[in-house]
Amino acid sequence: MPTSEGGDSNGDLCGDPNGDVSGDSSGDFMTGAEVAAALKEFDQVLTAPLDDIIAPHQQALADPSRIERWRLPEADRAALIRWGLPNSSGGLFDVDFQDAVRTGTEFPGEHLYGLVKYRSEARVVAVAGTGAVYMLPPPPMNTEEAAEFRRRNPELFAAHRKKNPEFPYRAPSLFNSSVSLFVDAYWRYERAAQVLRKLILGADPFDAACLDDVADRLDAFVEWVRSVDPPAAEDGAQWREITEDW
Repeated sequence: MPTSEGGDSNGDLCGDPNGDVSGDSSGDFMTGAEVAAALKEFDQVLTAPLDDIIAPHQQALADPSRIERWRLPEADRAALIRWGLPNSSGGLFDVDFQDAVRTGTEFPGEHLYGLVKYRSEARVVAVAGTGAVYMLPPPPMNTEEAAEFRRRNPELFAAHRKKNPEFPYRAPSLFNSSVSLFVDAYWRYERAAQVLRKLILGADPFDAACLDDVADRLDAFVEWVRSVDPPAAEDGAQWREITEDW
């Protein structure tokens, strides 16, 4: 993570409940106590019962009779009916329950149910039968679009290719091994992301301790995912991609 330069970073003040402010004395930044409270809130998101962190104003639920017809394990249907999924507080995605999603070539012979749609046209889908949840990336650029992108943004194109040698093509990536695990993880991540955005916007941007706190919490979320669903925390899995892109 970046470190502060050209001045006195606040050391361990970020998250120190005894500190007056994180940053200068103008009151523009969160106080140390406020930062500590935000970090505690994040930690609680990973341990609290799911019922305690559901935000009703974000909750999207489908007609139970509709979900009962989906060919998913009983626990997966029950999780969708009871808790639903959160609409994005940041406007990046919306819950979009679909009885069928076109499979393309990545899931030959499989039936997919739609769960979430992103502004980028990426989709989160569940595979009938197993209930495994995947991110379907948006349609790739065609040859001409890729060439134009490379011409206009050579460094960005090279960075994408370094991460994914097949760019602009992206393969689907695993979100979770089951819908019930995805429901749990997605709610917790949405609430955790709200806390981190609050911390990033309110804390001193030059305080290395605050930046380290954010990085540590993202790592903690991945480790939580690993504890409940090991394949979902492996390299190439979607939760790893999301946290690394912060």
